[in-house]
Amino acid sequence: MTKFSGLNWLRSRLGLARAIAPAIVVAGLSTACYANNAWPIPGGQYWFDIFPEMHYQQWFRAQEPFRLYPPEGSVPTIGSEVPMDAPTASKLTNPIPLTANTDRGDKLFAINCVVCHGEKGDGTGKAAAFLKAYNGKEPANLTQASTKARSDGDIFYILTNGLNYDPSGTTNGMPAFGKLLTTEDKWNLVNKVRRLQGG
Repeated sequence: MTKFSGLNWLRSRLGLARAIAPAIVVAGLSTACYANNAWPIPGGQYWFDIFPEMHYQQWFRAQEPFRLYPPEGSVPTIGSEVPMDAPTASKLTNPIPLTANTDRGDKLFAINCVVCHGEKGDGTGKAAAFLKAYNGKEPANLTQASTKARSDGDIFYILTNGLNYDPSGTTNGMPAFGKLLTTEDKWNLVNKVRRLQGG
């Protein structure tokens, strides 16, 4: 190989690299995982989604069976909870005896309520200090006289619809658990509150 043929070979390779480099840069930028607000596309998609990512599709663990989702608008076999206003709910009576399902009520309270209301229901949960510092409101003391004076239906209504809660974050009252708990679970929680009150 002569000196000139070696230079020609090198020039041809550098020319090819210069031609391909911009395409590689553009492809890399178009598929990079930027924040959703970095691209002016609704829903946060990328311009060119060459590599489909897991958060765009449902996923399953190894050997996990396919999930069977209920048809849209279907209701459980036990029926659907009828929406009602506060005065109507206030007149409801708890269909579950106070001493029934105590384990279930205890578990539900530990999972959903202790973090704010505390194990004794006195409003001293781990999140209480944060909520007070955030906007000066503390979780309710479930054992105080004003809560004891509420009917079972009142407590059920608050569990379902929340109280003084704004999802935008301007206030942080009691959030709604209506879509997270079954009707039976909410009544079990009402009984748990009554037991904490010494009922």
